[in-house]
Amino acid sequence: MPMTREEVTTLALTLMAQHGLTANGWRFRLNSNRSRLGVCKFARAKGRGIFRTVIPVKRIELSVHHALKDSVEEVTDTILHEIAHALVGTGKGHGPEWKRVAREIGCKAQRCGVMDAPAKYLGTCGCGATFKRNRVTERMYRLKHTQCLKKGIHDKGTIHWRTAAGRMLGPTVTKEVTPSNLLPTYFREQLAARGLDNMQHRIIFPK
Repeated sequence: MPMTREEVTTLALTLMAQHGLTANGWRFRLNSNRSRLGVCKFARAKGRGIFRTVIPVKRIELSVHHALKDSVEEVTDTILHEIAHALVGTGKGHGPEWKRVAREIGCKAQRCGVMDAPAKYLGTCGCGATFKRNRVTERMYRLKHTQCLKKGIHDKGTIHWRTAAGRMLGPTVTKEVTPSNLLPTYFREQLAARGLDNMQHRIIFPK
């Protein structure tokens, strides 16, 4: 029988405490990922290019679509799977050390499966090829079907996007230009130091 959000969170925090993660600053949360069952995050990148920095995270996350739908046994195994990643450290993948630790803590020691949750946005090329995305991005609208692009057919591989409900999404439109003074303080300082404080940045909106 599926669990509630509170039950999943309590189970995860209990298992993390049992294996010493809570005492070392590890946290837990549910996310909305539709393809990945769980993830162990050691750090996250912030910014791009010269502004790119790495921030420690120490967090185990489970997809809410998995946690609230699948059985207690499956969810428990996913949590233990991610705990094993946290215990062996970053960069170990699903290698021998991870498998040993995973078995020791009661996990099946198998790679996590992939969910087949419905995507929010569906793209189709004129040839019939389909693409899935769960959020609207500028890059999504630049995406081309490579095979048709190379052959110069089907409008050079142009992909037409719809919502899961069937509503067409038009090409992105730049509705306004935002001055750099709306950027976070850190980035404003970095831009000013390089004489780029008057740089303008686009905000892209879907139709």
